[in-house]
Amino acid sequence: MMRRLRVRLGALMVLALPLMARAQTVAVPEHVPSDIRAYATLRAPAEFWAAYSQSALHRETAKFMELPQVQRDTGFQQLQLALDKVALELGFDVTPAQLLGEHLKGADLYMLGDDAGAVTRALVVARFADETRARAVADAVLAHVRRESDERVDVGGQPLEFAESQVAGVTVTSIAEYGVHLAGKGDVVLVGSELAAVQQALTSSGAARLLEDTTVVEAFADLPERDAQMALFATDGFLATLADRSGRGGLLPAGALPRAVAATVRMTPARLEVAAASSGVQRTGANLALTQLPPSDHAALLRFASGNPIVATSFGTFDGALLLEAANERTAGNAAAGQSVASVLAGMEGAFGSIGLSLHDDVLPAFGPTGGVFLNAFDFSNFMAPSLDFVLALQVRDAEKAARVVAAVEQSLLSAMGQQARSMGMPAPAVVTDTHAGTTIRSIPFQHPLLTLPLAPAHATTDDGYLLVSLTSVALRGALDRAGAGEAALASSASWQAARPVLLPQFHEYSLVDLRRLSSSLAAVVPLALAQMQGSPEDRAALIQALSLLGSVGTAHVTTAKSAEGAQIRLALVMD
Repeated sequence: MMRRLRVRLGALMVLALPLMARAQTVAVPEHVPSDIRAYATLRAPAEFWAAYSQSALHRETAKFMELPQVQRDTGFQQLQLALDKVALELGFDVTPAQLLGEHLKGADLYMLGDDAGAVTRALVVARFADETRARAVADAVLAHVRRESDERVDVGGQPLEFAESQVAGVTVTSIAEYGVHLAGKGDVVLVGSELAAVQQALTSSGAARLLEDTTVVEAFADLPERDAQMALFATDGFLATLADRSGRGGLLPAGALPRAVAATVRMTPARLEVAAASSGVQRTGANLALTQLPPSDHAALLRFASGNPIVATSFGTFDGALLLEAANERTAGNAAAGQSVASVLAGMEGAFGSIGLSLHDDVLPAFGPTGGVFLNAFDFSNFMAPSLDFVLALQVRDAEKAARVVAAVEQSLLSAMGQQARSMGMPAPAVVTDTHAGTTIRSIPFQHPLLTLPLAPAHATTDDGYLLVSLTSVALRGALDRAGAGEAALASSASWQAARPVLLPQFHEYSLVDLRRLSSSLAAVVPLALAQMQGSPEDRAALIQALSLLGSVGTAHVTTAKSAEGAQIRLALVMD
């Protein structure tokens, strides 16, 4: 039972993201240990809860928790009973609103280790509103363990051994068998997996060392005016060790992770803001070269997106030769991953080879380094009349090779569609040429007897060198109209304007996902699929409510910038 309690406590602290506001303060600054490998800190729980409780995400989560099937769930009921029991022992409620809004004033979770970077200890430091509540928490934990010890004796087992020691005038209670070492100091409670972790926190401070780390300082330096509420940090040694172990375990090659990373998070009722930075990347060759590509002109790509796309992705590192080399580098020390990548590349090479093209010599060199995918709408609720409005845009790097690739793919598609038409006794399709907004659009209309909407794969190349591809010429006309309208429709949208102050001014990649529209579109499709599988009405209702919960999160905007010195990521989640 105690082991489960420790796991739940650790998981709770991680999920709560214990925190920092600005680079100069931590939640419990006088108890920062000196050999930090990774940590999370929660500096202002009440401010965080005040923002979260006003958000649409909180409202939809509350609705979901009130569903009858959730209330009847055994695990949910056991959790409620456990919380009630804890509240009884503490003498005060521990609902999120009261725990974060009233009782807890700050908390830190530290992962500690040795000079080699290995994590050997964990420490949780929590500050409460007053000494009385802190003492109640410490006493409740010890009382729980003592009851468990008595239960062991009742069934003929050995009691747990409790040991007390004095550290800097503070009593530390240790239950070695469970790896729990607990101390209370005024309004602060410390719980460590080893006695040494608690001793460090009580006798030395690592705050100076922590705040001298350039990664931490740089990660928070650009957010002071926004008073970031949360933080997460991992040291060079910890991540290097993790990468090394992952490589030997077959998951990642050694050196694939950043050397150090820091992140800040702030939530307001209207927006969730995230900033992350790494101090450097352990990469060489093509992987390093990819990080050194200059930020691209994403405005030229985003002009093809609608003002409210479901998904929009703009990338600026589409260098075919470098990508192939980077894939080989990433999998060089991983036989299984290497075989998988080789298999995929061989399949692609074979597919293009069958139409007289080389993936390496023709296709990849023809395009890049920028490209984008824009999903403006989709509707599959009527399987006989599906609707998918998307545009793929690729910058043309080598006009001659690009023309050869497009012609070969078009001819191959025309041939395949012709065979399908003949097998159904229909006339073979032909290429239709149309001019719109001064740009030539080539499409292949094809009316399948089982579909009420025509299929007409189309492509066009703009005067400024972008290849546009879609399933219909109508989608391309819309993209060309938006491109000719001046300022990008997406850039003038309310969601973009709300997110823009958080995002990087120059970036290699940009992604948008409108979770509200995505969940709405899925809500029209997935229940039908459940009905086909004979799902119950309750299952369908729960699924729709879950999709509504997803939709309440809002629209996510993410920008990424990379360099030889490190990487930066900014996320703005615009909520209802």
